[in-house]
Amino acid sequence: METPWTKITIKTWKEFESEVEKLTYRRWVFRGQSDSTWGIKSSLFRLFEDFQAIFREYKGRKRKFAKDKHERLLIEKFQSSAHLYIDYLPEINDLLEWCAIMQHYGAPTRFIDVTFSPFIALYFALESGHKDCSVFAFKHEHFTSIDREVLETDEYSEFIFKSGFGTGNEAFFIPYEPKMTNPRLMAQQGLFLVPSTNYQTLDKIISLYEDCNKACIQYIIPANLRYEGIKLLRRMNITASVLFPGIDGFCRSLRYQVVDTVSQLKRIGENS
Repeated sequence: METPWTKITIKTWKEFESEVEKLTYRRWVFRGQSDSTWGIKSSLFRLFEDFQAIFREYKGRKRKFAKDKHERLLIEKFQSSAHLYIDYLPEINDLLEWCAIMQHYGAPTRFIDVTFSPFIALYFALESGHKDCSVFAFKHEHFTSIDREVLETDEYSEFIFKSGFGTGNEAFFIPYEPKMTNPRLMAQQGLFLVPSTNYQTLDKIISLYEDCNKACIQYIIPANLRYEGIKLLRRMNITASVLFPGIDGFCRSLRYQVVDTVSQLKRIGENS
């Protein structure tokens, strides 16, 4: 599907640095994806897609899900058990904050991770895979200013979990910074984009906005730039052990031990 936003194919890392330097800090947010052909979907949206495919294979026909009801049950299930594992519990009706916690611990939610740093987004683009990858840039103020005019309120986040809202052309999304942060979110300069609907991808929602090509850019990173990109990020100390404080980050960092091992083995071979 052809997308309505700007696409830029990067030829060198200096070009990437030059491009992202044009974007004012905190007025733009970024997301990295390891395959440039992927759309922008939440983990909850992908979960529904997977189970629809599983059901189709099982029954031989497509099944529709009452996605909002399933989402609410997931949240209620988490709320009923969260006190067993964590100390911070938001107000019961603060669903944005509850979903932020769920997202942090790996539960499927409508939240989409983004960061204020283009290079941290680049890390997530390069973290896995071997194909062309991409970094998306979103000028969130462009979208929120339109939403204020259309919805005639500054409190439009109240529409996020309104059942049935956003299934048509009134769909929107908001940037959300949790009230209670955590070491991982701080290290990643992270926040979230939150769609108003579970029935459309973020790609589709963005396409509904006027002049979205001015406020959404997809930087496509060719596969042949991956290796140098990984080395660039390591020189900048943007690694898993930094972005994921604790032993889980250390273990994730071992994926890239091969980058160091190649040069170490080469030196050993030269000296033998």
